[in-house]
Amino acid sequence: NYEAAIQKFLQVLQIDRADDMARSVRPNLGQAYLLNGQPEQAILEFRSALKLNPDSATKAFIHANTGYIYTQRQFYGFALSEYRDAVKENKNDSTSYLTLGMLYENKFQYTEAIEAFSRVLKLEPTNRSAKDALQRLQDSSLTPIVPKEPVVRLVKLLPSLGLIVVMSYEANYDGYFPTVIYVYPASPFQGRLQVG
Repeated sequence: NYEAAIQKFLQVLQIDRADDMARSVRPNLGQAYLLNGQPEQAILEFRSALKLNPDSATKAFIHANTGYIYTQRQFYGFALSEYRDAVKENKNDSTSYLTLGMLYENKFQYTEAIEAFSRVLKLEPTNRSAKDALQRLQDSSLTPIVPKEPVVRLVKLLPSLGLIVVMSYEANYDGYFPTVIYVYPASPFQGRLQVG
């Protein structure tokens, strides 16, 4: 009963306001929010927990869970950053390395993906998902996509940020500058950007 767990964690934080208690409770409260289908609240709790400077294992837990939320919301750039932080804090976290490898593979960053999947196999030599991924990536028919000529795009989709950006020209500025023209409802910038 995640709702009951959330209420209990909130009660504990009201009763004991010491940093030591918050250090212990906030990561678990974030996890309860996540499991209760409240990802925005979970991220807020995870961020609060990180500010309290918990130990490396707790930081890895927080980063991995935050990365999971961003992956589910298709904010892959943020997810990559979180999973990189997770493995920096816990070099034995094979699950985070596996997810990191998948994210790199989906971004056509094959060298980084191979490194991540190889790390999984060092930690778990029988991991079938990592073995299959390495086999797929080491197939000689896979080559990274590289443009033949430099590409200039005036419209850029930034799905990991939930934005559509257009390059605008300003004669007084003597150059181009980015202008956000659309913020997706699920963007972390929703409500933080304004017309102007």
